[in-house]
Amino acid sequence: MALSLSLGLQEGSPQYYVFVSLSVVGAISILGSFARLLGWLWRHFLRPAKTLSRYGSWALITGCTDGIGKAYAFLLAKHRINLILVGRSKEKLDTLVSEIKERSGDVKVKTVVLDLTHPDLETGLSTIKQLVSELDVGILINSAGLSYPYARFFHEVDEELTKNLLRMNVEAIVRMVQIVLPGMIERKRGAIINIGSGASSILPSEPLYALYAATKGYVFPPTSFSFGLYACPYPYFLCYECPFCILFSFFMYVHLDP
Repeated sequence: MALSLSLGLQEGSPQYYVFVSLSVVGAISILGSFARLLGWLWRHFLRPAKTLSRYGSWALITGCTDGIGKAYAFLLAKHRINLILVGRSKEKLDTLVSEIKERSGDVKVKTVVLDLTHPDLETGLSTIKQLVSELDVGILINSAGLSYPYARFFHEVDEELTKNLLRMNVEAIVRMVQIVLPGMIERKRGAIINIGSGASSILPSEPLYALYAATKGYVFPPTSFSFGLYACPYPYFLCYECPFCILFSFFMYVHLDP
């Protein structure tokens, strides 16, 4: 009232009602933004940590011998979650198992040597399917990924690298989800974590990594495979992690527990 009078608006005039209406809309908008900020702070920094064992006693991790996947392996083992580790190097897998046993004692670990860029994945996938059918696998970490050995334009990407990128960054993710999802639906619990990339979600374009960014775009943006799964009425917890330049990570959490 006082502000409207100070602006020279007479109560009851059309300008007065326009001013009041816009003020209400502005206040609602500010309150909505503040509520969203509080919700974001709560989800990412304030809410209690989840009890990981609620999803299942076993976790399946691809790309576990280095980087983010390896960090997840140590974290899950610390929380007494047994592990199925998938990697293409037996030596690295054996080293990782030794490190996990040293740190976490009696955590059970099974390994599957599998190159996710191999043209025929069926043999390795059949082993994983068998393990998943026998164990209470409630967590899937899709961490395996492939990029260019160095920056290059698309016409410089050879056929072999093209096939490998599509197999590892797209096909492998789909196949792993297909393996674990039936059990999660049957038990009505589970967690799927897909590792994306800031190259597909933060930068407007990535001309020197066009194919890599496109394959990672399969994981994260709103029209992606992961968001399509989110829209389905599945009783699991989805988390998408999109590291960018290995300097920071952007997390998006979608809680789908019944």
